[in-house]
Amino acid sequence: LGRAIPSSILPVCSALNESFGLAALFLSSFLAATRLPGGSVFVLAGVPPTGAADLWPAFLFATAGHALGRPHSELLGVL
Repeated sequence: LGRAIPSSILPVCSALNESFGLAALFLSSFLAATRLPGGSVFVLAGVPPTGAADLWPAFLFATAGHALGRPHSELLGVL
């Protein structure tokens, strides 16, 4: 406890943080576009200030999640 993270692995931690942040944003947007209520707007608002991702990649992942979630919901309704 209380030990600093070695500087050699900081870029790896930063890349993982961005990947997980964008993946969580995509998943929450995808689920919010289906029948499940979700707080994708809150996730979108929280990703850039935490440093998990920049603003434009966050918008792109949220848009992709919504764009793919809606047809998925429609397909499940047909089945």
